[in-house]
Amino acid sequence: MEYNHLLELKDVFFLGLTEPEVNVLRLYFSRSKVSDTPEPLIVGEKDFGDSYSINIDKNSPIIQIDFHRDYFNVAGQH
Repeated sequence: MEYNHLLELKDVFFLGLTEPEVNVLRLYFSRSKVSDTPEPLIVGEKDFGDSYSINIDKNSPIIQIDFHRDYFNVAGQH
């Protein structure tokens, strides 16, 4: 997939990240849909109102983006 196609994607959800080696950051994304059915979000005694689950599209491939230390500047280093 070309980078410009990534920018056009809709309904993409961040799945997680890993550091497979020193100075390499790997991010994982997948297409998803937000549920139409509201569910109450209650944490302890606090009711935050309605929430909507994010449903991962299991038929969609996982999008993986790797960042290597050579490609970006770390704060305080030039």
